[in-house]
Amino acid sequence: MDQAERVNERIIIAFFLGMEGGTKRHYWDAYNLYMAYNGTIDFSGIEPIKGKQAIIDALFPDPDSDEGVVKVVSRATNMLATGNHVFVERVDKHYDKDDNELAVMNLSGVFELNGGKIKRFSDYGDMRKFAELYNLPMTEA
Repeated sequence: MDQAERVNERIIIAFFLGMEGGTKRHYWDAYNLYMAYNGTIDFSGIEPIKGKQAIIDALFPDPDSDEGVVKVVSRATNMLATGNHVFVERVDKHYDKDDNELAVMNLSGVFELNGGKIKRFSDYGDMRKFAELYNLPMTEA
């Protein structure tokens, strides 16, 4: 692994650690800091969201609210960086303000980075619970 690939891995680790702050604002900050202006999230079964502001608006319509998910703890089971891509197998746990576990999801993700920012974030797995937690529309089969 070369130096650029190591940096890309560290960016993704920092992104995930930022979501563990314990408030929705910390979670919002992680997306705001690490997503590219023209970034895209493309999660299996959910309509893709393009543009950092659209992503933030969709996931965090009120970032100072303590309703719904306020913290996500991601634990990577495998991570591999190659070129501008970081592949991550992980377990995500979503929590509310009282630290109640709302969902546990086993996911595989692919992050495409450009200039130190996440250009595309794709997650693969059963995303129905994620769509429900964040009020996101599922694609039609």
